[in-house]
Amino acid sequence: MGYLSSTGLGTRELRESVMTIVNVALGFLAILVIVGIIAGGVMMMTAGGNADKSGSGQKVVAAGVIGLVIILSALAITNFVVANILNATGA
Repeated sequence: MGYLSSTGLGTRELRESVMTIVNVALGFLAILVIVGIIAGGVMMMTAGGNADKSGSGQKVVAAGVIGLVIILSALAITNFVVANILNATGA
């Protein structure tokens, strides 16, 4: 793959670049979910006995935890699939 270095685009394979992009995107989403969980916790702590605000905070935290589970599952599945494709193709 000598043409890659002559174009100045780098020498990484396309699969490696795609996996890097997927990992960065899922990492960014995980950070957003964690910020959401923290925001829900703050909502619960500042509810001041108001059941509606406390319930709203609990819903935000629950949604954040579910989102985090989905993101971590997607990361695990993506890594598993790519690793098996690389093993199967001998790359």
